[in-house]
Amino acid sequence: MKILLYEEYCHRMHGNQKYIKLLSEYMPNEIMIVTSQKSILYNNLTGNVKFLKSNVSIFKAVELYKIIKSYNADFVMVNNERSLLTAFIPSMLLNKKVIWYVKNMYKNFIFDLVGLLISHKVFFIEKELIQNKFYFFNCCFNKKKKILKIGVDGDGFLEINKNKNTLKTNVLMLSTISENKGVRVAVKAMKIADKNNKFIHLKIVGSIPKGGNFFYKEMLSEINLLKNCKIEILPWEKDINSLFRWSDVYILPSYKEGVPRSLVEAMLSGKPAIATRIGGIPSLIEHNKTGILIESGDYIALYRNMEKLMTNGVVYNSISSYAKKHAQKNHLFEAHIANLIKLLS
Repeated sequence: MKILLYEEYCHRMHGNQKYIKLLSEYMPNEIMIVTSQKSILYNNLTGNVKFLKSNVSIFKAVELYKIIKSYNADFVMVNNERSLLTAFIPSMLLNKKVIWYVKNMYKNFIFDLVGLLISHKVFFIEKELIQNKFYFFNCCFNKKKKILKIGVDGDGFLEINKNKNTLKTNVLMLSTISENKGVRVAVKAMKIADKNNKFIHLKIVGSIPKGGNFFYKEMLSEINLLKNCKIEILPWEKDINSLFRWSDVYILPSYKEGVPRSLVEAMLSGKPAIATRIGGIPSLIEHNKTGILIESGDYIALYRNMEKLMTNGVVYNSISSYAKKHAQKNHLFEAHIANLIKLLS
């Protein structure tokens, strides 16, 4: 079995890109990765990797056609809509089966219909994505729709122990610095802690999206008013393990999410997570068992639950233990690869 994976978004190393990197490491003999440009993603990959030289869509499609033909792939796999648009025509001309791995909740009636029509199979991380993103097509294309749960490399995360200190103050959030990801919600929760003379140290680690400098500066001005609490906004870094090792609690107060990889990493690390009840998050978190669910925008609930986890050792240890067991059972990358091969066979 030979798989060619094409990726348009290659200028960062977020969830999709980390997934592609793992595929290149776990399946070096079965997969070729093609990126739209020579970029950050390309430089982080190992094994059979190529990049497209042109920035013009039609020429990119011609280049991709030649690569697919030369590699003689059985399947052409894509992780997002833009990659699907570029890869479809070359794949169709060569009679190759297109696999669309859906990981987001963004809806577009026309494109979702076209994507379902042109794909040989459509994989989803969780059932919630089928029900929400493809609401109008829930009764159609059922033979094409398959569940392929998110997979995370356990190395590094499984060895992270719970913080042995009785005093827990460190909170981690991996996110782009934007309104949609709930950064303002996190800052508001910290302002309550600050007002109550509590010390919490929050690290928000991620990139500033295009056009996001105004929001970033606005958040900095709010952060500078804190007297007791500490918030750091840090650029994205490769060593995620050290961040989870530092942390006690993980938060994800987003307004929009699919099934976030960082949440699984937190669970594998034994770090209790507080996240919003949106997208595919409820499929990962059973409330008060493998994590804590709050409503979007509820910064008061975010603060109260952070405080509960930091002060109640029984609750903290129970969620930490159940979350780790759940992630180990359902989301290790070895099982993901086995399921991927099974679905393609």
